[in-house]
Amino acid sequence: MKKKNDMLKTLIIIFISSLIFLFINLPEIKLIGLIICILLGVVLIVGIVSMKNKPKHIGLITRLGKKIWKKGKPVNIGEGLNWIFLRGIIDDVIPIDVEVKQLEFIPQKILTPDNVDIEVPISLAWDVDPEESHTYINIGGKEGVEKAIFKILESGLREYSRHPEEGPMSWREMIASGLKTLDNLSKVLCQSEPEGTIVEDGYDHLVKINDKIPTPILMDYFRGKDPPNIVVRKQWGDGKKDEEYPENSTFEDRWRKLENEITKLGGESFKKELEKKINERIVLLEKLKHQKAMLKISNTGAILLRLTIGNINPFGDIYKADIRLQQEERERKSETYEVETDLAKAVILQETIKKMHKKDADIIECFNAIMKWKMISGGKGFVYDGQLGTFAGLGDLISSIMKGGKK
Repeated sequence: MKKKNDMLKTLIIIFISSLIFLFINLPEIKLIGLIICILLGVVLIVGIVSMKNKPKHIGLITRLGKKIWKKGKPVNIGEGLNWIFLRGIIDDVIPIDVEVKQLEFIPQKILTPDNVDIEVPISLAWDVDPEESHTYINIGGKEGVEKAIFKILESGLREYSRHPEEGPMSWREMIASGLKTLDNLSKVLCQSEPEGTIVEDGYDHLVKINDKIPTPILMDYFRGKDPPNIVVRKQWGDGKKDEEYPENSTFEDRWRKLENEITKLGGESFKKELEKKINERIVLLEKLKHQKAMLKISNTGAILLRLTIGNINPFGDIYKADIRLQQEERERKSETYEVETDLAKAVILQETIKKMHKKDADIIECFNAIMKWKMISGGKGFVYDGQLGTFAGLGDLISSIMKGGKK
């Protein structure tokens, strides 16, 4: 805008000169000065443009209805007072609101591979990219950008939820995949740079970490998490099914194929470089969660400042049935454990009776005694020594065993 300022200074000088001519006695000069003064005054006044700062605005300059470019970027004016030559005749300005905009999406409904319905609430903050103000205008301004963002996120979330390798295989996994979901959505919104790219332009950039190994896999690996499901284990782990999964396997065993791939691609030095890139990505995602990032949203002329995912909510009949099955399984395990514990106490009672009375006690009789003693503790009955056959005075002994001791 330097040329504009120089032109404005020139016009002001001519305007002041014309005012001086008005006070000179020569009638011809007075008339010429008056005409020039009026014309210049109109040009000066018409060219004044005030851009709002509450909310903050910039102006995209057009000339004869077309955008003006300088060094490959559109010409803008900032907030406050500005001046445009022959505004409305040659040059004009399109005001653009550049205040930070907060956007809340209604929870997006998706279906996980185990056919459970899930609602995913998403919110974000964005702003206009001054360097792409022409794209922002072309897409339809604020409404156009928000429609584009909604479609991109809706499509990206649906694809991620059903992805055969990178996505979650169950609703439980979806709930636990917050950072990986955030990474996926940020990548569908903001174009990733090719692997190894270094861009220094004041913005943040999502640089592709590796072309052969998916980022979610590397995120789990370098954060010390096991392969999340059988699909990942088959592709990057030991390839075992759930029922074959050894409890005593090492972390390296569980990621065996991934370890082999890293070794093949460059060994320990390559592994350290991958870990560094993953840590940088995690730092960027944390910045994005706390509105401290600046990522260009592809083809919108907007900048993504914040992207957050709320509490993921599963619902529907299949989800409820799954919860009931899990609850029943826990109850069965609890009952099995309780029976095993009571049987162990019956064995202790049997061994103690034999030691004290030098006689064998039937294990069923001892087990029944333990169970009846539990009923007494719950206020549902009473036990007398005759119920233990010929063994008398064992009330204190049973009480001690039930509390975990021996006598």
